[in-house]
Amino acid sequence: MSLDVARLLEEERTGAEAERQKFLSQIIALYDLSLQQRWDRLQGNYGTICSDISRSGNLIEEIARDSRIDECITRQKQFDVELVGLRDQLEVLQQAVVSANQDLQRTMDAHEKGIGGQMDLWAQKLGKTQSQNNKLHDAYIDNLNTLESTMHQSYSTMSEQLGTVVESAGKFQNDMSLHPDTLKQPIATLENEICEPLSHLRASIRGCSLPTTASLRQPNYPTTFSRHDALHYRVSSRGKDSPEAPSKSPMDQSNAEDSAPLTSSVNKRPREQDFCERPEATRSEQGRTPYGIAENLVEQACLEVASDSHQTRLKRRRL
Repeated sequence: MSLDVARLLEEERTGAEAERQKFLSQIIALYDLSLQQRWDRLQGNYGTICSDISRSGNLIEEIARDSRIDECITRQKQFDVELVGLRDQLEVLQQAVVSANQDLQRTMDAHEKGIGGQMDLWAQKLGKTQSQNNKLHDAYIDNLNTLESTMHQSYSTMSEQLGTVVESAGKFQNDMSLHPDTLKQPIATLENEICEPLSHLRASIRGCSLPTTASLRQPNYPTTFSRHDALHYRVSSRGKDSPEAPSKSPMDQSNAEDSAPLTSSVNKRPREQDFCERPEATRSEQGRTPYGIAENLVEQACLEVASDSHQTRLKRRRL
């Protein structure tokens, strides 16, 4: 019984295996058939696509050719329009040139007609100007001649006057050499009259004691001259130096030589006492006397002495 069952099972198994193999072969045949059909469809689609692409390329080329032809046609039309416009412009220019030539011809004719009268007027004006220039030249030459004659006359008069001045100066020098003692005595008396009051004034200035201020702090005086102090400084320095005249005659030179010892003796002062030349005072001097009082006194004395010396010289000249 078991053997029959085993045999049946073996038969069933072999039958199933055969059916399976048959079924597999059918499936493979169907798959190959479907694959072949798909490949054929792909080949057909590829061919149609290639044919469509070639057709579209031909169409594009035809369209481009047509568009180029249209562009050429439009450009040709534009060129025709431009040529017509240029032809019209050339005609207008030709007309303008013709009219300009006609105007130029008319102006040249009118200018040729009026140039003769203008040249005559210019010739008349030129003759007038030449005559005026000749008159002015003659007048200028006459003025130069008169100027030369006047210069010669003035030079001769000046030489004569200079000779008379030289002669008078020589006479005065001879007179001065003959009478030297008569000039020395009044100079000595004037020196004594001026030096003594000046020495008394100097002593009084030195012995002058002025009250000090009651301030607790030391005042800071300016170290630079203001406008008023600078004016006093210039006046004092001008009084110390001997005055110079712009032009001196021989009489003035002799008087200046005689009065030189007087001015030098008056203006000789010790340097330590000259407050005008000192820009800054010491602390003891600042505390003792206010700034500028001693300077004003000394400057006033210098100016008085200088004015007195000038007056005495004028008196001597008159004598």
